[in-house]
Amino acid sequence: GIAAAAGGGETWEAAELAALERCLANSPASWRVVVGHHPIVSYSTNHGSQPELRGVREVMERMGAAAYFNGHDHNLQHVVPVVRAAAPGGTPATAVHYVTSGAGSSIRDDVDMTLVPNDGSLHYTHGSSPGFVVLRANRDVLRIMHHVVPGGTLAHTEEIWRVMS
Repeated sequence: GIAAAAGGGETWEAAELAALERCLANSPASWRVVVGHHPIVSYSTNHGSQPELRGVREVMERMGAAAYFNGHDHNLQHVVPVVRAAAPGGTPATAVHYVTSGAGSSIRDDVDMTLVPNDGSLHYTHGSSPGFVVLRANRDVLRIMHHVVPGGTLAHTEEIWRVMS
């Protein structure tokens, strides 16, 4: 797969993507969650989406990761892009929840709504006060809760239910 796409010689990126693919494929966890610093999907104007992470996105979608958590952007976002159709004969992609939790100190209310597609993919955004994200999971449900300050008020919750196969 990935090594062949790299033109025969494994580059550092191809090796890392292959390692991520192996980790996701071999994980016995009920929920496969990936954590990184930079956002893969973000509508912030200061940093925003990182196109160089497209390979990570492709692996997560193909291997059924439930969510990707990042910081870097100084706000809260919850984005669930519309799933792209699989190439003929390819593995169908799954919807990955892209969660930004970067509003712990310096905050920016910089989500550019003109960048957001009109497809319902932006589930939540907040950048006018500090906030944080709490993740709770059991075998059946993964709960992602966005809290804002003052008081740690629960502002938004998403639940991902396990698909029984």
